[in-house]
Amino acid sequence: MTPRQHNLLQFFRAHMAKSELPPPYKQMAHALGVKSPAALVPHVQNLVRDGHLIRTKDYRGLALPPTNACRKCGHNHEEAMSHQHVYTTLVRTLPDGRDVLRYLCGHEITVKLPTRAK
Repeated sequence: MTPRQHNLLQFFRAHMAKSELPPPYKQMAHALGVKSPAALVPHVQNLVRDGHLIRTKDYRGLALPPTNACRKCGHNHEEAMSHQHVYTTLVRTLPDGRDVLRYLCGHEITVKLPTRAK
């Protein structure tokens, strides 16, 4: 993460903590000392690509991912596990009995799945 991306993310988090709305690009540009909001677009795109921000369908189009969201896709895999999400694949079972699951995004997690009664 570049220093400018770090500063942008810190500003974004602080703004969201105060107003619960994402800041407009113009306000982000002003806070970072950039003349044109368009100069922030590549930085925002990189923050989205790296999972620090997520795209939304609301009028400003950006948000912070949930604290336990996958950095690759933004999904909450822990919540998906509690609802027996179908988009997982059992990759392998470790010697200690834990299972490695892979989500469609490629993210892998290690969990102890409940055993079924025989």
